[in-house]
Amino acid sequence: MAGFDEMAMQRLAALTTQTRSGVKLTAAETLELKALKLQKTAAALAQSRAQLAVARRKLEDREKYRLGGLAFAAKLNDWPEDALQAGFAMLAAMSETEQAALAERLRQRAKATPAKPVVLLRVSFAEAPGEAITTALQQRGFQWNGASWDGVGDPTDIRAEAERAGGVVELV
Repeated sequence: MAGFDEMAMQRLAALTTQTRSGVKLTAAETLELKALKLQKTAAALAQSRAQLAVARRKLEDREKYRLGGLAFAAKLNDWPEDALQAGFAMLAAMSETEQAALAERLRQRAKATPAKPVVLLRVSFAEAPGEAITTALQQRGFQWNGASWDGVGDPTDIRAEAERAGGVVELV
């Protein structure tokens, strides 16, 4: 324990043993015993506070990861920081009624939009595709691996894009 070392622990044990064995402590030893007990309690309290601070930080970190994951899933990772801050400030300023209405609109929009199958894909080309095709693949989150483009998406959508330049789409 911080602030309460091994020597203090040994001295506390010795004084406590003397007291229990019936040996009368001097006034100075009695005062020392009280001080050592207080130091031990203070050290235990400091250790508990430190553990509490670590637990709080872990909860905060989990919440940050959760919020960051939501922002990433919404594909906000390319947005400028000031635009994100402004958007978050706008959301924070909303009343609970406005927040609920917004959430309901988004749920309705999600229901109305049919779910597209999303799978791991690999797109390859016999010849280098034009810049328009590579830009379109990059915008969809595909990355060049040195031989082909890898990413996640709707096979129908990606196939239509790749076929414009003679590309082949494979499920990975």
